Amino acid sequence: EDTKIDFDVPIKSTGNKIVVAFSVAHKCFHRFLQGESKQEVLKYRDEIVGSYRGGVESPDDSEAWEVCRAQGVHGTSVCSFSMEAKDGKKFPFQTTALAAGGVLEAERIGRLCWDKLKAGVKKEVVIEFRNKLYKDNAAASAATPQKHKAAASESPASKDKVKNAAATAKGSSGPPAKKSKSL
Repeated sequence: EDTKIDFDVPIKSTGNKIVVAFSVAHKCFHRFLQGESKQEVLKYRDEIVGSYRGGVESPDDSEAWEVCRAQGVHGTSVCSFSMEAKDGKKFPFQTTALAAGGVLEAERIGRLCWDKLKAGVKKEVVIEFRNKLYKDNAAASAATPQKHKAAASESPASKDKVKNAAATAKGSSGPPAKKSKSL
């Protein structure tokens, strides 16, 4: 028997970026599929949105949103992809959660790098760009508290949220049955 779990990701917790909120909901849904309790998934959600600093982001319609997804254990996740240079040779590229300051930041930086590489910017230049973003994130984290942490703990009554209303704990491997935005 399927068990429906009411679960949401407050959009405010992702700096009002709906595509990031959907990404968080997707990650949380997979946690439910792995058998984690709602409490465990809520803790995970709060941790990953708590480390999200936001800032410049790829356009919502960029292919980078599909390509740049972190893999691995929380905290040691890596966002990696292959890119083809102008000479036809493929090369790897990655960002890490540890260096970026969190899973969502690794993905955000990965998307920005992917967009630059896709536009033809040389790998060496993009590596310098990535490293500057890592450094900027580290400096910002040291100087200020993470800006979205309070929003992540908002009550479910929040007006702006992304709902994964039909997440099932049964163990199917498909996508969430329904994701909707409530306004």
